[in-house]
Amino acid sequence: MPSPSRYWYVLQDTLASFERLTMRISVKILWITALGAMVSFVLIILLVNFRIIGHMVSMSALENPGSVQSSEIITEDGVVLSKYYKTDRSYTDYEAISVHLTNALLATEDRHFYDHTGVRSVDMMGMFMYPLIGKWKHGYGTISMQLSRRLLINNGARYGTGNAFDDIDTFLKIEESLLTIKLERHFTKQEIIALYLNTARFGGEIYGIENAARVFFSKDPGHLSLEEAAMLIGMLKGNRLYNPYRNPKVAPLRRNTVLQLMRKYDFITQAEAAEAEVRPILLRHSKIEYNKGYNLYFRDVLRESLEKWCNAHKAPDGSPYNLYEDGLKVYTTINAATTTGDFIANPIYITCIKDRYGNILQTFTKRTNDSSPKAHQP
Repeated sequence: MPSPSRYWYVLQDTLASFERLTMRISVKILWITALGAMVSFVLIILLVNFRIIGHMVSMSALENPGSVQSSEIITEDGVVLSKYYKTDRSYTDYEAISVHLTNALLATEDRHFYDHTGVRSVDMMGMFMYPLIGKWKHGYGTISMQLSRRLLINNGARYGTGNAFDDIDTFLKIEESLLTIKLERHFTKQEIIALYLNTARFGGEIYGIENAARVFFSKDPGHLSLEEAAMLIGMLKGNRLYNPYRNPKVAPLRRNTVLQLMRKYDFITQAEAAEAEVRPILLRHSKIEYNKGYNLYFRDVLRESLEKWCNAHKAPDGSPYNLYEDGLKVYTTINAATTTGDFIANPIYITCIKDRYGNILQTFTKRTNDSSPKAHQP
């Protein structure tokens, strides 16, 4: 009869074998899990990249950033009376943007912009580490990363709580990083700056640096002074808080902060900063209320005729013209200087339609016996 010690050794050997088997199974499960996670991650990246899931922005649309522009109703005396748009946007090339604007942007947002590839390791770590220490809101790193986030939001992305464990935010952070890499590969640094400024919101329905420059100073972006450029860039931190119309005492303080940052990083001299800081903000508001009064009436009167014209005429790509995106310039018989409340008694005619580049697409003649306020039917 076997001794008890022999049974004990057999039991120990069996337990050891079971432990080795369990360890091998655990290692296999670990490897399968890790491999599965890697495959899943790569699959998500591919699906996002090819825009099958998520909110990835089309690179072709960004390569032609001025492709979506509002159409304008222009009076016979050259005033833009109203617009047709989904969002009132305009586009200005980098060469037409004041150097003061680009320098102010670099000084306040990303002074190492030309020295990195868009995604810095410290920013990647920060996106996940800040929420862990209870800092839910924080800066979004480079200009390219900020632009990526803005483009995703414009394309329908909606962020969650800001928590690192929020599945929505984690997924969107992956999209942000991937889009940032694509932006840096597809565009020059100058093109990224132009795209950043042209997609920025300056409060209300003011989108893009061209609209902002015209609304606040009645200038184009290439002719802004140092203090004007600093004020507009300062508004990017809070377009309501630092709006000079809403907060005329706070806006100069933010502007001066931008000027000091420009001085700190040698974009301007101390003398230039000091001189600009004491200058008052001289606003020259030129915003037309496109959705009010006579302007709204004229826009609605002409809408049906213009939509019919767009459906009947093809754009260069072969599709019908889009009244809200193709930047048409519609010239009319309306006179902004003399128009009063009796305009309903006079007919409104379209005299010419041009494309966004100023090329004439069609001209029209008035029907003098038509006393209705509707436009001449193209």
